[in-house]
Amino acid sequence: MPALTATQQPLPQVAQYQQWAQEVGHLELANLVAPVLTLPSGGSRDIDITIRNQGDVAREGAVSLTMPAGFEASPEQRFPSVAPGATAVVKFSVRNTDPALPTGMRGGDYRYAINIPGTTAHAALELVPATTIQQAGVSPVVDGVSGTGEYPGPELDISSRWEGDDCTSVNDCSATARLSWRDDTLFALVTVTDDVLGTRLATADCKRHWRTDSVELTIDPRGRSENTSTTYKLAVLPATAEGPPCALRDADNKQGGAPGVRVASKITETGYVVEVAVPLSEVPGAVDPASTGLNVLVYDSDTQDRTGQTRIGWSTWGGVQGDPYRWGRAKLDGYTPPPDRPIDPPAPVLPLEALASVDSPQSLEQSIRLGLAPGAAPAARPIRIRHGFLLTSEKGTAYVFTNGQRHVLQVAPGLTKLPHGQLLLGFVTTRGATAAAESR
Repeated sequence: MPALTATQQPLPQVAQYQQWAQEVGHLELANLVAPVLTLPSGGSRDIDITIRNQGDVAREGAVSLTMPAGFEASPEQRFPSVAPGATAVVKFSVRNTDPALPTGMRGGDYRYAINIPGTTAHAALELVPATTIQQAGVSPVVDGVSGTGEYPGPELDISSRWEGDDCTSVNDCSATARLSWRDDTLFALVTVTDDVLGTRLATADCKRHWRTDSVELTIDPRGRSENTSTTYKLAVLPATAEGPPCALRDADNKQGGAPGVRVASKITETGYVVEVAVPLSEVPGAVDPASTGLNVLVYDSDTQDRTGQTRIGWSTWGGVQGDPYRWGRAKLDGYTPPPDRPIDPPAPVLPLEALASVDSPQSLEQSIRLGLAPGAAPAARPIRIRHGFLLTSEKGTAYVFTNGQRHVLQVAPGLTKLPHGQLLLGFVTTRGATAAAESR
């Protein structure tokens, strides 16, 4: 083992993993996750390199970076004497000098070398796309049409696949996006080419947008979120069973409804168009106009069974919807957030309610089929459904499904009258044990 080692600064979640590996005494696991950081296309960033002395005498020297084609780094730097077991941190500036290099999964990892006395380590940079969002000359009318002066900036190609099947052609799934801002509002116009539309969900079922055709706009206000709890993620279904589009926030700082958002859509001969206006006052924290994290994603479904087949977008990596550090970077040219808007995001509002297995017909059917207690809970004492009654020896709550309706009954030991019809029943006792039964 070399006396000196060098490592690129890890992502926060990787640092947590490395700390865990150290705490449980398995240092050999600490470096299983490859060290990567993201860099905007054509942009720059600072990187900390940590020098660790694993030898038995103090050591000093110099560290340099050997970059791949299309990148450059600041010159070689010396580090001071490092005592045995101690570390020193050296900061470098790195820059992408060739903005034509592929971003996202198409570019992958751009590996570089970290040179120190006695050894060479390796790390990697990942390029994410970058754009400048111009101020609209007029306030865009949210009608699904790009009017004169509404979107003066560049058109973004958001057709790169990040999950699912490959698009069979540009007619199967491809898309473009235009962005602008005005009056403390971010506007987006997304044009999707899609030759087969997916299921039209009911407006009341406007959630889990990945089940059908939809567009997702994600915003990381300061461009430094560790996870999506400090971001804004808006999903739009271009059409519902009732006709009009619907919008929702998903897995972000305050998932659920999308107050203040204006949305319009048009179903076209080649697919659909979605236009949205997002009040920047609804984004969790003041937007940094120099380095906003942003992504535009499209979910494609060509079936009527509420399943998606392909996901495409602007900054594309596997699981990118949950990794803000891999979103693209946007500059809002000329924008300044109101001076009284807080920079720090509010505490996330996380819904902690989850569907219980005893309250899910699908889970109950599976439990009965497998002979297991619902929800992997301790098994309650046996229950029976006989002649329209529930027989149980324990107190608890029964969730009864019959004739397309759901009933919740408080149950005491003995017989409890049940609704008429073919019955499927989940039961949970006051001690948390569960059981399932059905009428035969």
